[in-house]
Amino acid sequence: EKSKKTAAAAKPAASKPSDSKTPATGAPTKFGPPPPLRTGPIDQVAEGDAAKARGNDHFKKHEFAEAAEAYTEALMNMPGMAAAYCNRSGALFHLGDFAGAEGDATSALALDPGYAKAHHR
Repeated sequence: EKSKKTAAAAKPAASKPSDSKTPATGAPTKFGPPPPLRTGPIDQVAEGDAAKARGNDHFKKHEFAEAAEAYTEALMNMPGMAAAYCNRSGALFHLGDFAGAEGDATSALALDPGYAKAHHR
């Protein structure tokens, strides 16, 4: 009898089939369709330059948060773009993120040691 109790306790409980509900809320999960796939070749240089240009437009309008986002997008396409690091540094400076501004200026200088604007920032 004792061995029956031990054997029963050692058996893992049978798992319930998942019912596709969110664990935190218990609400049914719903997934939308996937985003459309991009077709054709991706020109990262053109996309990086376009994002940087958008950032410059935002910066001129004193929309510094939007400028920083656009420069980040430029860097995702072209991580070696010293100008995008430098420009994002300026946007972050105006947003009061001085540590981030210094880090981006340092990154710009690491990529292009002669970049005078990055030395200034």
